Amino acid sequence: MRIGLISDVHGNLSALRAVMRKMRRTDMILCAGDLTGFCVRPAKVISIVRRRKIRSVLGDCDSAVVSGSLDGLPEEIKEACAWTGRKL
Repeated sequence: MRIGLISDVHGNLSALRAVMRKMRRTDMILCAGDLTGFCVRPAKVISIVRRRKIRSVLGDCDSAVVSGSLDGLPEEIKEACAWTGRKL
């Protein structure tokens, strides 16, 4: 069985698509978290992950976006996660 691993996509749709093209021959893809965060296409990234049934854990940026709790994150990450939360 071939297993692919992705992480820290942070809403970067073009990077995710490039990696997915390289993983066409995998039987399963897992995600180590942080699908959301810095880049501007979080909804599309999440849509691809759902459609491909990629199992994922919650990264710190994902958690901040979902919960709205930005405590403990650097200021620039807080701003990005708050924007992502509003966008989603």
